[in-house]
Amino acid sequence: GEAPVGHKFRLGGLVVEGSVQRETDGLTVHFGLTDTASEIQVASLTSPPASPRSRATCASVSSIGSTKP
Repeated sequence: GEAPVGHKFRLGGLVVEGSVQRETDGLTVHFGLTDTASEIQVASLTSPPASPRSRATCASVSSIGSTKP
């Protein structure tokens, strides 16, 4: 099924190596997250030092279709 738009859920996994890209606004970070079986693209609006690092574990609370953390 599909996740409901705007519903909050928790993501967790490993940050995909080489996938971390920071926007020029200094807050938005894009990265891939994997459980080693599948991968999802994430846009995070958290400020450093909470920014993900390649091959590190990561947990995030997010919602689909939202640009707010």
